[in-house]
Amino acid sequence: MNKHMNMKTKILFLLAASVLLMGCDRDEESLFDKSATERLNEALSNASTTLAGAENGWEMLYYPNTTSCGYNMLLKFDAHGSVVVAACNELTTHDRYVEDKNSTWTVKADYGPMLSFDTYNNILHAWADPQTDGDGYLGDYEFLVLKTTQDMMRLKGKKHKAYTIMYRLDNQVKWKEYFQQVNALRDIVFTGNDGMPMNIITPEKTYEYVYQSGILQDPDSVEKDPFPFIIRPGMIQFYDTGINGAVHFVLNNDRTALVCTDEGHADVRIESALSPVEYYDNRLNLRARWTYIDEGSDSDTRLQVANLRDKASANGAVIDKIAFEKTASLNSRGVKTYAHALYVSFLVEGKVFEGCIHLNYSADGEHITYSYKSADASLEKLLLRMAATKAEGAKMFTDIFCDTYSASSYSGSSLNMIHMSLQSANVTNKSIHVVANTASL
Repeated sequence: MNKHMNMKTKILFLLAASVLLMGCDRDEESLFDKSATERLNEALSNASTTLAGAENGWEMLYYPNTTSCGYNMLLKFDAHGSVVVAACNELTTHDRYVEDKNSTWTVKADYGPMLSFDTYNNILHAWADPQTDGDGYLGDYEFLVLKTTQDMMRLKGKKHKAYTIMYRLDNQVKWKEYFQQVNALRDIVFTGNDGMPMNIITPEKTYEYVYQSGILQDPDSVEKDPFPFIIRPGMIQFYDTGINGAVHFVLNNDRTALVCTDEGHADVRIESALSPVEYYDNRLNLRARWTYIDEGSDSDTRLQVANLRDKASANGAVIDKIAFEKTASLNSRGVKTYAHALYVSFLVEGKVFEGCIHLNYSADGEHITYSYKSADASLEKLLLRMAATKAEGAKMFTDIFCDTYSASSYSGSSLNMIHMSLQSANVTNKSIHVVANTASL
């Protein structure tokens, strides 16, 4: 009896299940008025029409891969399948504004609509070209279209899976001016700033990151967890969901911070982790030279330096550069030692020479102090042309440059201080403009 009842129960269960499944099938069929093929064809047509319909083209925020910084491109899609691509970046256009008008595009089916640049483009395809390491920049030139509206398209690289966003350009935007605005913001905040610690400040916690070529990296994490971003006119935009949802940042009025403009994240900002004096000292420790610049220095200092140059010139030498630096050398025991100096390069009869005047140096967080220590033999050729002894010649330089200074950003932006103003604590209105020679890093 029990066996018979169990069999009967199983049969009733299967009958009920089959009825349920049939109901589900009918419900699923009723979800769409059109077949999957019809829906795909509509999506392909919609993406193509939207791309070609932007009169002034599109701004592409392109990430070659999920750990790379972002790059700007502007694109104008022709309804007949041609595309103009413009960019201005270090890697694919060598920091020049370049337009490529010789490639084509299509939207085709591949697990949904896919935007494909199907003939070679010198600007875009360069990201996917193999380099000497066999990998290159790990970029894509085919993108799955995830979302399409009249003003925005969200894409995903077919091979390397990075998200890319395109925004319809306003008709008033001039392409060359677009990149000029991008470069202006880059110069204020990021140019030459690699290796600088920056604080991401939230209401809950302050995080210290290091800026490196378009990415903020966590220096304490094993994988150096990256927050890539891209610079747009007037703002920076972080990759995908950004810093815990904080994506868009603008420079505040006094240029002390990048502040988030996203709803719910107004208290998130990015600031330099270093004071101006700490920044100056940090650059010295990274072996940058702080080179003297006439423009921006006070008139008395400019006159004194001009007298130095005239004195050298009258004795057959041309002074090229004067800079503060931190030098490294090996002592007799093979141990590396460091010293501070005033670096001077000069020309005699067309030949370039360089040498140092050794200085005492201290930095206490608020002030930088330099004082004369000794004259370097390598500078003897110049100093003896300018004075009776090396020490007297060296004093002509140190009387100008040895002092106690406070420091501030020359541009007024405390996010990037590679241009620095050193203000004398002893001489009223004395201010020296110096710039970190990042090429020596």
